[in-house]
Amino acid sequence: MSLPSTTVIGNIQRMETKVLPNGKRITNVSLSCGVKGKDKDGNDKWDNFYVSAAFWEKQSDFVAQYFKEGSVAEIKGDLYTHQYTKTDGSRGQETKFHGFPTISFLPKDKDSGQQNANHGTQGNYSPPPSTQPMSNIPEIDVNEMEIPF
Repeated sequence: MSLPSTTVIGNIQRMETKVLPNGKRITNVSLSCGVKGKDKDGNDKWDNFYVSAAFWEKQSDFVAQYFKEGSVAEIKGDLYTHQYTKTDGSRGQETKFHGFPTISFLPKDKDSGQQNANHGTQGNYSPPPSTQPMSNIPEIDVNEMEIPF
């Protein structure tokens, strides 16, 4: 299943930068997102889901330099869900951004404290009125020839 032009907001749960054997740099990011729902008794509850994205070359350098685990981020791009069979025979599912996603900073709400860092977008976090990238963040121009696929 694919969802084009999707925006996801959450906390960076895991981030890893690698240099591949061909010299290309890649930063993989896992974003933890909170979804508000109801339990069987009708009470509010929060469920977390995780979305991953890969950033290449100059964009990889940008992400590695300016983001860290726990940072609030907005990722935009084409989202898809991949289903697979695990080694134990059970079914698994992974949600990823495909192609060339973009990433932007979002400030943490100063009153939410540690609650946001642990639970995605729940708590007192609210996105700013405009989700345009901040002007002091350099824009990255990725040359399509640098992408390995």
